[in-house]
Amino acid sequence: MDLFDWAGLAATTAGAALLQAASGLGFAVLATPLFLLFVDPSCPVQLVIIITTALSLVVLPGLWRAIVPGLLLRLGLGSLAGLPLGLIAFRHADPILVRALVGGTILAFVGLLGCGGAMARLDLLVPSA
Repeated sequence: MDLFDWAGLAATTAGAALLQAASGLGFAVLATPLFLLFVDPSCPVQLVIIITTALSLVVLPGLWRAIVPGLLLRLGLGSLAGLPLGLIAFRHADPILVRALVGGTILAFVGLLGCGGAMARLDLLVPSA
């Protein structure tokens, strides 16, 4: 990796962290596809998990009272159930296909979020009958 790659990773991390600080989520949505531009496909997912875990540990003390234990348990169990399947799929997947699918999925997700935000703004502009 050269200096350009390191600078790109640093700028992406700063931008994604700013997005998460402003909205409460979105770090992985922004960081993963941009990390794919700078490193091979096996690294971005691991980097995003490490950085997201560090960010979550920093904000956890302030959010401790807002955690719903039952929901957290269901999310944790679902994650553990899907982890082996995801690891098998990732191990045998074509790197170019992984990049294309991740990019397409994130682009579609951002498009849906944008449409939902636009619809919410239109609802505020049009008075209810």
